[in-house]
Amino acid sequence: MSTVGYGDVELRTTLGRLFVIIFIFIGLGLFANFVPEVVHIIINRKRFDGSFTGVSGKTHVVVCGHITLSSASAFMKDFLHEDRGEVDVKVLFLGNFRPNQELEAFFLRWFLKVTFYQGSVMQRRDMERVKMHKAGACLIICDRFTSDQHKEDAANLMR
Repeated sequence: MSTVGYGDVELRTTLGRLFVIIFIFIGLGLFANFVPEVVHIIINRKRFDGSFTGVSGKTHVVVCGHITLSSASAFMKDFLHEDRGEVDVKVLFLGNFRPNQELEAFFLRWFLKVTFYQGSVMQRRDMERVKMHKAGACLIICDRFTSDQHKEDAANLMR
């Protein structure tokens, strides 16, 4: 009714034409509201699910375990400290969660050196995605502030 058709149906009354005009504007408004949400869902779903494509001659390390903003910041500060000289290593964080906005902003700040992948080191597919077999190192970050150190150690040993 609101599309350009073959002309076999035409509105003759003013009320009918007014209804179609309002119907078109409401439809366009609803469509305009839903498009950004759908795009956001599609982008977020694929954002952390990709695979690492390494550059030949460049090393990468995989960091997993207790990844938080403070632990990731401390790791990067220590890993890229000036005493180590120029470090040309790609850091891949692998976590079985979606990063919150603060952690995502941290990863974006370091986007040339850091990439986050959603997954688990217990899954073969995820280890292949981050090219674990070609990594220069696999580092496991522990929760230093845990109340149950034995449980944390057991979880890290499984990783």
